[in-house]
Amino acid sequence: MKKHLLLAVLLILALSLSACNPNLAKENNVPDTSSSPETTEETVKPADVSTEEKNDLGSEVEFLWDGMEKEYTGDYSYLDLPFFRDYDIPTLRSACKVVKADSVEGMAGEWVYCEELNEDLAYYDLKEVTSGLEDKTMYLTEDGYLTKETILFKDSLFYQLLNESSEYTPIPGIYNYSTGIKGDDAFSEGEAKFEQGLVYFVNGNDVDRMSFAVVSLSDGHYILSIEYRVRESANTMATGEPKVKFSYYRSTAIVK
Repeated sequence: MKKHLLLAVLLILALSLSACNPNLAKENNVPDTSSSPETTEETVKPADVSTEEKNDLGSEVEFLWDGMEKEYTGDYSYLDLPFFRDYDIPTLRSACKVVKADSVEGMAGEWVYCEELNEDLAYYDLKEVTSGLEDKTMYLTEDGYLTKETILFKDSLFYQLLNESSEYTPIPGIYNYSTGIKGDDAFSEGEAKFEQGLVYFVNGNDVDRMSFAVVSLSDGHYILSIEYRVRESANTMATGEPKVKFSYYRSTAIVK
């Protein structure tokens, strides 16, 4: 009887010592649930790493031209201007119904030389999409390159021509005016001249941006255009490499 009583006392004493020593609970490798969230995240082993997209961050800014796209109902009379009539202006492939046969090899990709345009084109009105940008700071470009020189939009040639010209004709933003203007063909021999380039960083960094261009024509007209680059997705590969997808929206008008 005394022997049993002694064993019971020893057992109670052992249990009391175990409760007072937290290190004994870790001898069986049980996770410590009281740790911070960082220590409980799932660990990716090297064998699990692949090139699949891991997460989709999406665009960090609001699409400023949302709901502003309009159906183009113009008469295409601008195509009779010497600039459009006498020279091949590269056109977005998506806007072209019939591609010129001799342009497929040299212009394969997004831009083509077009024989006949699609009938269901759309456009953005320059005056509408630039509303509210008057006091925004723009960076000037030189020979297609960004400079450190800045200007308020309301002080730019683009803004002046847009708001003070007597003639204003919105047209589909489907043409690439930079091709040839800065090259060695007839565009740069008096028929067209690149007058001013501006860049506006929509969210303050080099992600979503608007690129403005002013092109003067020999007949007194000016072409005003904006290319709006929007980050649609920013996926991070499991390898850590970025994978960014951009979409481009264009707005154009002819003024005099």
